[in-house]
Formats: sequence, C-alpha cells, structure tokens
Amino acid sequence: MKKFLPFCLFAIGFGFAQSPWLSEPISPPPESAPEVKPTISASVFDVVRGHGYNPFSIAGAASSVNDLVFVPSDIYGKKFFYVSPTDKLGYASFDLLGGSTLLGLRNQLNEDGEPLLASLVLGYATSGFGVAFEYSIGKEWTETKTEVGDDNYTDSRRITFPGDNIGLYFSLPLGSVTAYANVRWLTYQNSYIVEYKGRPDDEDNYWTKVDYSTIDADFGLRGAIGALNYDTYLKIQRFGGTMTSSEENFSSMGEKVVTDSSYLAVALNMNLGYAALKNETARVIVGSNNAFSIKFLDEIDPGKPITGETQLTAGGSIMALVISPNILGEVVLADNWLAFAGARHDIIFLFGSETPREEDTKETTVIQMNLDRYEQTEKMTGIGEMGTDAFVGIRYQKPNWALEAQVSANPFKALAGDNIFASFGGFIYF
Repeated sequence: MKKFLPFCLFAIGFGFAQSPWLSEPISPPPESAPEVKPTISASVFDVVRGHGYNPFSIAGAASSVNDLVFVPSDIYGKKFFYVSPTDKLGYASFDLLGGSTLLGLRNQLNEDGEPLLASLVLGYATSGFGVAFEYSIGKEWTETKTEVGDDNYTDSRRITFPGDNIGLYFSLPLGSVTAYANVRWLTYQNSYIVEYKGRPDDEDNYWTKVDYSTIDADFGLRGAIGALNYDTYLKIQRFGGTMTSSEENFSSMGEKVVTDSSYLAVALNMNLGYAALKNETARVIVGSNNAFSIKFLDEIDPGKPITGETQLTAGGSIMALVISPNILGEVVLADNWLAFAGARHDIIFLFGSETPREEDTKETTVIQMNLDRYEQTEKMTGIGEMGTDAFVGIRYQKPNWALEAQVSANPFKALAGDNIFASFGGFIYF
C-alpha cells in the first residue's frame, strides 16, 4: 500500500498537467507570410516599347519600335507585332532566312507635327549586323497640250511632294559597343515647270525650277560602361534651297540662285544616361543630351532678288551649344501595370555673325541664351522647340500582349476636343 500510493499521486499529477484547462496547447511555429512580388518581371524594362515611350532619346532607356530602324542590328531576336492608331504606324518583326526581319509602315511629320508622306520600312538583322531601308516617294508628272486658234501651248510639270524620302541605316555590334551609320535624303519641295508656245525654242517660252531638300548623315557609337550609357555621333547636314527660272524676277535668265536658308551644318552629339536608382521593381535614369554644331550659311549674291525680295545676308556662320538635362523613371505597379515618366530641359547658347549686304557698312553679331521656343532657334540650329517638356505613360502587360499609352499634352485640353494622347498602341509578343 505504501508503494502504491506514490504511484497514484504521480499518475494524477501527470493527468492534470495534460489537461486543456490547466495548460496552453503547444502549436507549431507560425509560417512566414509569402513575399509579395510584382506580377511583371523586372525584364519588362528591356522589352521593345511603343513609339511614344522615350520621345527625348534618353540614353539607357529601352528601345522603342522606331529605334530599331536607326540601329537595325537590335532587330535580331525580336518577334512582335505593334500598331499605334494615334501615330498611324505599324511594325512586325519575325524570323526569316536565318535572321530577323522588320516590316514597318509609318508616317513622317514635319516641324509642326503635321503628317508628310507615308513611308515603308524594311529591315534585316543577324547576330553580326543589321541594315534597314526607308522609302517614301511622292512624285507627279503631267503634260497638258492646249490649242488656241493657230497656236499650240504645252505645259509640262514635274513635281516632288514634301516628304519624299529615301533612307539607309546600318549598324554593327562590336562587343560591348554598337557602331551605326545612316544617310537620308528628304525633299521638302522640288518642281520643274516648262511652258512653251508652239515649239521648244520659242522665245516666249517660260520655265522655272524650285528645289528645297536636305541630305544628312550620322556616324556614331553607343554602349555602356557599368551603369553609364552613352550614344555619341557626328551629324552632317546639307540643306539646299535653290531657284532657277527664265524670268528675270527670279534670277538672271537661267542662273541658279541660292536662297538665304541654304546651309551646311556639322554637329558633334554626346548623349549620356546614368542608372542612378534601380531595383527589381523600379529604376531612374538621369542624363543629358549635348551637342555642339556649326552652321555655315551659303554665300549668296545680295544683288540678285528672289521672287521680288532682296536677300538679307550674304553668308556667315552660326554656332550653337545645346545642353539638355533629362530624367526617366519607371515603376512596376500591381496586377501587370507599369508606369513611366520623363522630363527634359533645353539650354542653348547661340553665337555667330552674318556677312552684310554690299550696301551695308556694319556686320551683325548675335549671342543668345535660353531660347524658349524662339522661332529662330529651329531655323539656325535645326534643333526644334526649346524649353522644358515632360511626359507620363502607363503600360498594361500580359505574357503575350501589352497596351501602352503616353501623354505629353495638357489633359484639360481634351475638354475642347483635343486628343490628349501623344501615343497609344498595342503589342503582341511571340
């Protein structure tokens, strides 16, 4: 009995120790909450983007569909379909003949953003090179014969419409850098008109020729050194405005007259972009697009008028230094959304002189800075509008398709019926 009693007391104590009323149940350690990750891979930053993604050409940003034309070696390995109804363009890239082919249909725009002739783009790339060809032709040939009594009149016209363009683009990957070159011939106006009475050698015949066109070429290198991206290139541009006519109010009986807008320009450009902030879901690029250009105005005879107006200058040169700081930010949002935005500010130093007319006794020298959309800026430098500009965009992507929109105008203008989208388009990826 003495041995049995301690055993009973031990059993009763053990039972109470296991009772749910006297002790908390032992639960397994809590599992850590699953990490919330974006539904878009960070590689979305590097896929081909829409036409309006990077309007300021910020170095280090992803390639847009139009960038593939200027550096065609980037076409290699791309397979997609893209259409933008706001920009009226479309692209398709696919495998062909052991490489990749790009087919593009797009419109050109003039300095005022108005459409010119539509163009066809064909590109081809392998792992070793890329080449592209752009073609837009607008020409008209007409001949009208009229009989008035015993006289016969013939009016023959050959006209090239604004936007007539031929462009060749070539690029070559060289390890960590890519060399590229391109040349373009863009005609703004070209016409040749002949009107003769009876026969071609009639002294009453009339003829005139007008030609405004630009030939420009770029030779450059682009690449990256760590987080620093660069794109440096030399641009050579020749703009010719000439008039020739048998009528004395144009020139002296058939001699070619150069207009005061004709020039030869040489520019050295250096675009830099640094990935200042970057993680798996966001990145910020800060950079600057810089250029130094010299424009040589054609020597012209100030004694010869064009269309009844006396020439203002007889040559000279204009130099421009342009510094354009810029920023681009992108962030992955929840549920397949990506937001992006950018801004730039243009600073320009303009200095040079114009040779005076023969009857003048002084020479004009100009020094200007910070031209904010000043109309002479584009005429003298070909740079376009100056000032500060910004854009914002949104992208929705699924595994094999995406929609992208970019806004760079005041959205409140939509109340007046304006289109606020600078660009809107959609992709199908393969």
